[in-house]
Amino acid sequence: MLGHDKEDYDFLYGLIQSSFGVRNYELMCFCVMPTHYHILATQTGERPLSFAMHNIDSKYTIYYNQKYGVSGHIFQGVYKRKWVIGEWSFLIVYAYILNNPNKIKNPTFQISPYPWLFDNRFLVKNYLTRKSIEYS
Repeated sequence: MLGHDKEDYDFLYGLIQSSFGVRNYELMCFCVMPTHYHILATQTGERPLSFAMHNIDSKYTIYYNQKYGVSGHIFQGVYKRKWVIGEWSFLIVYAYILNNPNKIKNPTFQISPYPWLFDNRFLVKNYLTRKSIEYS
């Protein structure tokens, strides 16, 4: 589990939003799930996506360890990054992320509307014609 209460998931949600600031990235959508998260974003500035991902992982680990009095890693391994080429692939990934909360089996997280789902349809509409989009 990424967290134990609403405060943990709210913190991670806010951390993802702030880590993908408007200067270097465009955040299309993301979803924080009980055990992982998905992000669909483009790099628009000089900082690579790995910078934002490292920021999320390190700050959330510090938050979690301090709150619960534990030590060590929260996330397993390096984040996975995949290229999304073309409109069709983009729409598949976009739909996958938006529908991810529907797969939750734990009744604690079966909330409608799902509070840890971010969807910037304005950016999605404007970037459907782009050739390459990264997600993680």
